[in-house]
Amino acid sequence: MMNAKTALDAYQVDFEECVSLPPIPKWHACLTRHRLKPSKQRDVILAAFARQKHVTAPALYGVLFEEGHRISLGTVYRTLNLLCKLGFAKTRRFYSQTLYEHVLNQTQQQNNRISCRLV
Repeated sequence: MMNAKTALDAYQVDFEECVSLPPIPKWHACLTRHRLKPSKQRDVILAAFARQKHVTAPALYGVLFEEGHRISLGTVYRTLNLLCKLGFAKTRRFYSQTLYEHVLNQTQQQNNRISCRLV
């Protein structure tokens, strides 16, 4: 019997039929395929993240806090890392700082698919 990580590593999702959908339905589809639960906190983080060009986790946490969302910094880090693992974002390292930038539209335009694969 395969363990959960092995099963998730081998799985890819093709989103060609839903290219025009906004990121939230794609995000939910990807989470569901990997047996992860969509949550309001993850959706709020994704929505705030999609409005930024590139951002650090503490800066995104500050934006969420100013908007009145009480989401922990740890949840922001975990969600950003999950976005990276699933192909919705990528990281850039500058000295001791990690910037996260979304690839939501770029990925769709380049090859009409998000790999949705946990690494």
